[in-house]
Amino acid sequence: MSQDKSLNDVCGMCCGILKPKFRVISTALGEDFNPTEGVDFFLDLNTVITALSGSNKFMSKLPFAENVEMHIISNILGILLHWKKFARNQNDARFFLIVNDIENSALAEKEVMKSYLVPFVNKMSKERYKQFTYYWNEAIKRIEIILKYIPGTYFIRCDKFDSYIVPNIIDDYEHSCRHRVIVTGNPFFTNYVYMKNTHIIYSRYNGFKIQQLFDPLMIVQSVSKIDEEIMGTFIKNRVFYNILSEIIGDFDRGIIGLTQLGLSTFAADLLRAVERREVPEDPSSIESVLPVIKPTFHDYLRKAYPLVDITQHSNLIKPSMIENLKSRLIDLYDVDSLAKIQIEGFSLLELL
Repeated sequence: MSQDKSLNDVCGMCCGILKPKFRVISTALGEDFNPTEGVDFFLDLNTVITALSGSNKFMSKLPFAENVEMHIISNILGILLHWKKFARNQNDARFFLIVNDIENSALAEKEVMKSYLVPFVNKMSKERYKQFTYYWNEAIKRIEIILKYIPGTYFIRCDKFDSYIVPNIIDDYEHSCRHRVIVTGNPFFTNYVYMKNTHIIYSRYNGFKIQQLFDPLMIVQSVSKIDEEIMGTFIKNRVFYNILSEIIGDFDRGIIGLTQLGLSTFAADLLRAVERREVPEDPSSIESVLPVIKPTFHDYLRKAYPLVDITQHSNLIKPSMIENLKSRLIDLYDVDSLAKIQIEGFSLLELL
């Protein structure tokens, strides 16, 4: 097998995380899934960055390979094509490929936490990843251009705020009745499971095979790595689930986590506190849950909470930034030009 072909195979395998089989998607969304007001698919390409940069196979082949940029482009477009084929019978489907800029620095979130996304940026600036970041940036520049000519399909590269909140700001989902489908390998994004008309497919490598989860309890057990029924406490409401995300943390985002808290013990304490009415059954804020947590952890939990909670996080972003992002989501129509763009092993007209 040529070096070129084997690199493409590894690239395809990493991108496969965002391409669940149709039967898995149908099970996750329900066999009769057909929202009358339309559906938006959000494909989290940060998952692909993590998979590619974390693959020793991919990284070791990189220095000797050719056409790397083209392999990345064709495999990412392959993710989009997969979802377009699945949604071909959907009324008014839109597709958003979302990703954080690898060189993110001026982020709105830094007003709350100076270290936000700094570990990710620092990691990707290391010598080991320089070649990868070069190919990645070149590839997504091309993809951005291509997708402008594919109606209803948008590439969103976030450099002013975290892509985490993009699925919440594209539309007024509380009132529009549009549905959201979010496909991700990042545990943080699973917090959307509590948002109205939202469906999560949490997809990741588990050993040597891809595991796709959409049941909240199974997601919690997978994310926490604790396979106990007591972990079901955290799925009882949005605030409990947000606190779970804070405790587990997110290294790339600079949210360090509180593993010393002891998750299963804390889950049991939380459940007992609810039963004794010391904590509301369905709290609306973190403050009403803090009495169950050691005071030494309160400051950290208060500080990180607005970054974890989707609504509060969205409110950190200036309306002008959101409007600027939306103004770049344009549909250009030029089939002839699209037909002339050569992507090896890929016809761009299939994406129309």
